[in-house]
Amino acid sequence: MTMNFHKIKELICKSTLSQQDQDNLVVALSLANDAELEPVAKLFFESHEWIEKMSMNLKAKQAVAVSQNPDEWRNLLAQEESELKKLES
Repeated sequence: MTMNFHKIKELICKSTLSQQDQDNLVVALSLANDAELEPVAKLFFESHEWIEKMSMNLKAKQAVAVSQNPDEWRNLLAQEESELKKLES
């Protein structure tokens, strides 16, 4: 277990997410390496709201994956791009 993953997991476990959402997010993040998790750890330490935002995003992606609707994928990715642009400014 990497250092960043361990820190992130602790924060997720202390969050207000349901146990299922916590487990889901932990499993998804366990697939990333320590370098990839560094910016995630920074965001989670910056504001615990990012834990909920990332969980909601993951659930949205899972729902779109199940639906296999390309229009829903495009909409979700456009929404993500818009959010990222807001962060850059």
